[in-house]
Amino acid sequence: MRKHLKEKHGIDLRFLWLEIGLPLNEKAIKNVQIAPKRDEFELHLIYKAEINPIDFNRSKVMTIDPVSSNFFAIVVEGVETPYIIDGKGLKRLLRKYLKRIKKLQSLKDNLKNKDLAFHSIEKRIKKLWVKVHRLLRNFAHTVSNLVLELALKHNVKEIRIADGFQNKNKESNINSIADQMLHLLPHGKAFEYLKYKAEELGIFVDTISEDYSSGADSLLNKAVAEESCTPELRVKRDLFKSVLGFINADINACRNLLKKLGIFDRISGLGKPIRLRIFHRFKDSSAYGISRSRGAFYQAVGIRLLQGQNPHEALIKGQFTLPQIDEESITEVKRAKE
Repeated sequence: MRKHLKEKHGIDLRFLWLEIGLPLNEKAIKNVQIAPKRDEFELHLIYKAEINPIDFNRSKVMTIDPVSSNFFAIVVEGVETPYIIDGKGLKRLLRKYLKRIKKLQSLKDNLKNKDLAFHSIEKRIKKLWVKVHRLLRNFAHTVSNLVLELALKHNVKEIRIADGFQNKNKESNINSIADQMLHLLPHGKAFEYLKYKAEELGIFVDTISEDYSSGADSLLNKAVAEESCTPELRVKRDLFKSVLGFINADINACRNLLKKLGIFDRISGLGKPIRLRIFHRFKDSSAYGISRSRGAFYQAVGIRLLQGQNPHEALIKGQFTLPQIDEESITEVKRAKE
C-alpha cells in the first residue's frame, strides 16, 4: 500500500493516522485488517470488550415487528406507550437512488448494444451503489442505537424480534423498484448490530416466530394459533379491527409476540404511539435530514371505539380501561417540539 501511494499519488508516509472514535488502548486491540470493498477500503478492528453482567433489576421484555413503512414497531411489557421507528424517509431516499441507477443502467445497456464506450456510466452506477450501502448501514446503526436506548430506559432484559425479515433480506435483481426496496431494507443489519451492542450491556436479543401474529386479536385471551387467526379483520394495512375498536396492525402483532412468550395484559402498547423519525423531509425543503424526533403522536392508532359504542359499553364488555397518555409522554413530546 505504501508503494502504491508513493507511485500513484506521491504520498510517502511511514504511518497513516486514523481517528476511529473508540476509547481503545494497545492491549485491547487483537487484530487489524484493511479490507478492499468495492471502490474503497474498510478498516476492521477486532478488540476485546467488557460485557456487563446482567442487571437483575431489569425484568421487562421488548417485542419488535419489522415491517416496511413502519421499519420497527416496538412494544415493551407493561409500558402503555408503543414506539414506531419510521421507515418512510429511508424508502424515499432509496427510491431516488434506485431511479437514478435504473436510468443509468438503461443508458449503459443502450451504449453496450451499439458497441459504444460505457465505462463512465458504469463508474457512476458503482458510486451510487456505494452511497446506497452507506445509507443502509448508517440507518441500521441509528435504529439499533435507538432500540437500545429505549431498552435501557424501560429496564428491558430481553428483546425479541419477529423472524420474518430473515427470508427477504437479500439484494434483488428484480426490475420493480418497490420490490427492490423491500429486499434492501436493512432489517437484518439492524438485528445484527443490536445483538452485539445489547450483549455488551447484558441484554438478551433473539428472534421469535411471527406465525399468525398479524392475524390474531391481541386483546382476546387466546393463544396465537391458526384457530384464533382472523386476517379478514385487518381492514387496512395499518389497522386491525379488535374487539374494542381499531388498533394499529403492527402494534397488534407486537402484542401477540408477547403472548407467545406467556405475557398477556391490557396495558402494553395500547396507548398512542410515539413515532421516531430518522430521515425526514424538512419543512419547505426537498432535502432530507437525520433526526431522532420524538415528535407528534401518530393519531391514527391507539384504541378507538366501534361505531355506535360508548365508553361504558366498552368497559363492561372488555373489562378494560381505555388507555390514557401518561404525563411523562406528554412532557417528552412537548420537549421534542420545543
